[in-house]
Amino acid sequence: MNRTCLPLLAGVAALLLGGCATTAPAPATSSTTPASSTAPSSSSTPPPPPPAPLPTAAADGSNLRACTDGTCEVLLDKPATINLVKQQVGTVRVAKIEADSVTLNLTFPSGRIEFNCDQGVQCSLVGATAGSPAMTFVVARTGGWLTTNGLRTQVVAVRDGVAVIRLGPA
Repeated sequence: MNRTCLPLLAGVAALLLGGCATTAPAPATSSTTPASSTAPSSSSTPPPPPPAPLPTAAADGSNLRACTDGTCEVLLDKPATINLVKQQVGTVRVAKIEADSVTLNLTFPSGRIEFNCDQGVQCSLVGATAGSPAMTFVVARTGGWLTTNGLRTQVVAVRDGVAVIRLGPA
C-alpha cells in the first residue's frame, strides 16, 4: 500500500468510528407510568360472595313426623332425631347445627351399610357392636349430601345455627 493511502484510510476510519461513537440523548425520565394496552392486574383478592340467606322455610316446616317414610324437608334450629319406619336407616340424628355446618349421626339397625358421601362432606363409619347399631358420623355444609342404604340425606341450607335438611330416595 502506498503512503498516500494510509492517511486517507485513517481519515475514513476516523469518520466511520466517529459516527458510531456519537450518542443520542438519553430518554427523559418520567414519574408517570407509561400507558398500557392491557388493564393493570389487581393483586388484591376479590371480595367473598355474600353469605347464603338465612334458611326460613322448608316444605314440611319443622314437622319431623313428615320424615318417617324417608321423604321430607324440615327446618331445624336445634338438635333433633328423625325416626324412620320401614327404612334401611333407623334414625337420622341432627346432633349439632353450627354457623356453617351440620353434624349428623345415622344409625343402621340391620348392621348393613352402603354409603357414599359428597366430595365436601366428612364421613366416618362405626361398625355395630353388641347392643349398638352401626352408625355414620357426618359433617356437611350447604349443598352437602350422603347416600346411605338407599336414603339420600342433604343439607339444603345452613347458616347461623339454622338448617334445612332434606331426606329422599337415592
